[in-house]
Amino acid sequence: MPKHNGYLPPALKPTDRLNNSAAPHRRRKRANAEKSGVFAEPLILPGEDPREFEALHSALIDEWTPSGPSEQSKVFGIADAEWRKGRSRRFAEAKGISNSMRPDHPAFDEARGLITFGCLMYREPETAFTEYAGNARH
Repeated sequence: MPKHNGYLPPALKPTDRLNNSAAPHRRRKRANAEKSGVFAEPLILPGEDPREFEALHSALIDEWTPSGPSEQSKVFGIADAEWRKGRSRRFAEAKGISNSMRPDHPAFDEARGLITFGCLMYREPETAFTEYAGNARH
């Protein structure tokens, strides 16, 4: 038989709420899905067009013709995965282009950097040199 250490929990009043937390004074932790993982970010981020996602989702509905809530959920999951895959591809592409214009990066492309700088000089002749060439490391 286990020994008691003499601790008795405080008596609950009728107005007290039950709390399953081991430490009631702590803030409630967020669920893992809210802070990390697949569901950490909203489906449509600022700058993305929700109509594009709707078009993708509609095309997948036409292709798969789901019949019932579980199949509709699966089709939405496919649309979600395709949307996130496209976002990841766009991010990697933008990062590659960005790195190709940084002289301190191994992916630096001198020709691309010079062409871009020439375009900036044409569009912003007063500020292009101080804004963009001043950041280059030699």
